[in-house]
Amino acid sequence: MVTEPEIDEQYVKTGKVYYIAHMVGYDPQALEAFAAALCANDQGKYWEYSRVLFENQSRFERNSLASYAQQIGLDAQAFTSCLSQGKHSQNAKDSTDMTSAAGVRGTPSFFINGRLVIREAKPFAEFQARIEEALKAGK
Repeated sequence: MVTEPEIDEQYVKTGKVYYIAHMVGYDPQALEAFAAALCANDQGKYWEYSRVLFENQSRFERNSLASYAQQIGLDAQAFTSCLSQGKHSQNAKDSTDMTSAAGVRGTPSFFINGRLVIREAKPFAEFQARIEEALKAGK
């Protein structure tokens, strides 16, 4: 169940909310996959790359990460350089540490206004209700 496109269309693009993504991964391959997603973000394709990672959760070795980059049309040389130089390795670790400290124990987990409100994949209608509730409370 992928709700991000609907959230993006109805709330992010309209300026009502902003969306910050963090990954949770405690093993070295998961951390490298997160760093790879950040490398994809450097080329404006974070969400496309993240979707491929989500579809291939058991395949995070370096060759697979490079293959995913090609699959979505990233500049392979820039991506490989970013990943091999560890450009986003510390960012990936810091993000994972932060989510762990915030009580995230699995994915997906969603925060609204700093509160953990959804702990698993849910239909868009549930997100919509929670977002609308938060928007009304903020006024």
